[in-house]
Amino acid sequence: MKYLIILLFLFTAQSFANPLKVKGLLCNYDTTHSTPYAFYFNSDYGTYFYRNISKINDEFSINEVKKDIYSTDKDFIYTTYYKVNRKTLALIHIYKGSDSKVGTCEVFNDHKSLEIKFKELKDKYQEEYNKTLEGNKI
Repeated sequence: MKYLIILLFLFTAQSFANPLKVKGLLCNYDTTHSTPYAFYFNSDYGTYFYRNISKINDEFSINEVKKDIYSTDKDFIYTTYYKVNRKTLALIHIYKGSDSKVGTCEVFNDHKSLEIKFKELKDKYQEEYNKTLEGNKI
């Protein structure tokens, strides 16, 4: 019984260790040739996954890239390859101990509104790309 109480305490403490109120981030890179990333957070489990928009042949699509755990402290949200400054929303790439700012993020308080915005962006990229194809014979 003593061990059960200890385990219960540890799992309860873990569930409150990541009080992340935000449900998602849409992050744009500072470079013009990169498509945005969307981070979806599940604070109940301390997990996240992120999606990107990619182009294969002539079609843009939304792809789930990675699912993993995240952590937080008072200043940052940490994922596997990135950290996000909680005050400035700067997207920082973590690479071999050398951090560099690569973009900025926008906060979404629910997954649905983030998904709608991300789909709108994909459609915008597709429209812009389709215009470049006009006049092609094949």
